[in-house]
Amino acid sequence: MLLQRIHPLKPAEPLEPPKPSEYLLRLVGRVESRRWLSEELSNTKERLKADKAEIKWINHALECKECLIGLQIDIERYLGRQAPWYLDLTDEVGFDDEVWESLPEYYKDCPRVDNYHIGSYWNGASKDTIRFVKDRLNWALKIYEKEITVVKTYLRALKKWDLESALPPASYIYD
Repeated sequence: MLLQRIHPLKPAEPLEPPKPSEYLLRLVGRVESRRWLSEELSNTKERLKADKAEIKWINHALECKECLIGLQIDIERYLGRQAPWYLDLTDEVGFDDEVWESLPEYYKDCPRVDNYHIGSYWNGASKDTIRFVKDRLNWALKIYEKEITVVKTYLRALKKWDLESALPPASYIYD
């Protein structure tokens, strides 16, 4: 007994777990797919709702003079720091009228800042700023309308997915 305390027995090698059956693997895959599908449906519906709200806001801003003047002041005084991404010029306009724009790199049809005379504290307000705001709002409206059609197509494809077959090809979703 004393020898057993000094030299304890070595633990036995653990047994290899049994291989999962094909049925179990399909069941786990289906559960994971169902979880992914419910999350993706929820995220896609939220994206669609956010895009519709953005279109509604753009349409309102194009008609409302108070909104246009507010955006004009925000752009002329703060380079659109509080404005949506398509009107935010903080990364696009440098010092000494040095202009570098990030949006036209990605979007070729984006209205460029250097084509407008943007007012400032020092130069005073400019009516060209309102024209710039309207042009950018109309440009962003087209982007959101395209995005809504893509999101709706994707949502329809997700709802039709039967969880057994592979996901629809990306060309089906984005065409």
